[in-house]
Amino acid sequence: CQICPRSQASQSSSAILPSTSGGRSISASAKKSGGAVYAAGNSDILAEDSSFEENTATENGGAISLNGDAVTSKLDAVTFTGNTAGEMGGAVYKADGGILEITDGTFELNSAVFGGAVYASQGEIRADAVTFTENEAVKNGGAVALETDSTGALSGIIAENNKAGKDGGFLYAEDAVFSLAN
Repeated sequence: CQICPRSQASQSSSAILPSTSGGRSISASAKKSGGAVYAAGNSDILAEDSSFEENTATENGGAISLNGDAVTSKLDAVTFTGNTAGEMGGAVYKADGGILEITDGTFELNSAVFGGAVYASQGEIRADAVTFTENEAVKNGGAVALETDSTGALSGIIAENNKAGKDGGFLYAEDAVFSLAN
């Protein structure tokens, strides 16, 4: 399937995830990647006013895994709390091209080996007015890890008490280009 939110398969190449306002949240797990949502190929994802809590994936993207250069994703006013990935991107994993835009988001208490909250490889991350609090990476990028031809434009970021076991308590970049602005 191209998109698999909440363990329900969808044949569509686009998905608008339901708002979880009113105290509801999306919580699930995956044996491999994308604990709540896995998107690949020519997919578009839009999540607004949503909450992803305590999702798990044994590999990448504790809550969301985005794979492929045609994947365009917009996360607006989305909260990620307590999500875990066994490898990369405790909350969100972005690989193999494409764009991830995050606006007015919150990442708290997420964890992975690389990129406690967000991990990107060969992808583009645009984040504005995003808060990263107490995310943790076993190795690199307590909150954010950008690797292998990734680009990141981060503005209006609040980062508090993120930690990495090795390098980049908040942000780790290797073979990547990024900018930080107020």
